[in-house]
Amino acid sequence: MTEHYHSISISIQDLFIIIKSNNIEFVDYLNKHFHSISRKSEDPDIVVFLNWQESIYKNAKPYEFKNLQDLKRIGRRIFIGDNNIVWNEIGEIRGLKLHIIYNNKVEVRACYDLNLSKFLAKRFYKQVVRRRSFRRNKEDIYEGLTYYLVYYPILFQLERRYLFPLHASALTYEGKSILMPGLPGVGKSTLCLAFLSYKNSMFISDNIVLYDDRKIYSFFEPIRLDRTSLGLLPDKGKTLVEMGIESYYGRHSYRVEDNKIINEIVPEFLIIPCRADENGLIQISSEQAVQLILDFNRIAGEINSYFTYSSVQNMCLKKESIDLARVESLYKLVDNLKCYLLFVKSNCPMEAIIKQIESKIF
Repeated sequence: MTEHYHSISISIQDLFIIIKSNNIEFVDYLNKHFHSISRKSEDPDIVVFLNWQESIYKNAKPYEFKNLQDLKRIGRRIFIGDNNIVWNEIGEIRGLKLHIIYNNKVEVRACYDLNLSKFLAKRFYKQVVRRRSFRRNKEDIYEGLTYYLVYYPILFQLERRYLFPLHASALTYEGKSILMPGLPGVGKSTLCLAFLSYKNSMFISDNIVLYDDRKIYSFFEPIRLDRTSLGLLPDKGKTLVEMGIESYYGRHSYRVEDNKIINEIVPEFLIIPCRADENGLIQISSEQAVQLILDFNRIAGEINSYFTYSSVQNMCLKKESIDLARVESLYKLVDNLKCYLLFVKSNCPMEAIIKQIESKIF
């Protein structure tokens, strides 16, 4: 593969990962994305090499991993051997290929082929005439690569420590710790940050929360909000730091200052926001809550894609399925919580929702 000159080192939950790439744009993107948790490390747990290729022609020859005859083919695109996986053409990110090697540390060799167009005129139109759109489209590609090259390798190692991912937000308010799972787009992030607008609150995590039998843990991801959601916050986002990353769909990325973040806590309440015609709050059983959470994890694209990634790794490492351990830990965690369904009208002021929660729960 191509020599790699540009690199960044990142630490999440005491795991160190170094990403090296010949694409300085991608490394610059990672520097913006992970600026607050970028750390130097001489002894990383995971090393990732990304070879980025751009070509005009769709029929340009893509990169191929060598010596696949030494591996066993278990599917159209997946080859495995002893502590060795080649995954050609991942469905969610066309053009991405992975070669994962498990030795003393994890090594990921990745290549990504970006075919811009069959025609030079169309490439010129994309890159020059629609330059802003093209840049945002590229950053969306970088966002997808970040999951497979940074988040998923880290999550897989954390699961081997029995820390599991959940599609949720989490915070503390008035000394009470709240876990908020839910479907994508129901307003978890907006409600979480609305609580954070008040001085008597602390942030734990957004989008992905880690959990074990007793506690929940932070997992760094940018908070992605559009301007409408930002306007619904009581403080209009004054507690947030803008990161200078904008997605193709117009959402901007933010982070919370370090002094407002808690790394781990025992949760007390579980609140599941959902869209409705009228506001409301009802208590549900822990069994109902667990079933809903499992459904949310399957529907949320990034978590569901991670489960596929995890399954491929487990087939190679000949490990027992981690699925049962995930569910057992979730039942133990949720069994001790007071669980509620929160019905929220579209564009309802967050202050009204918080008052409703205060009056019926706290």
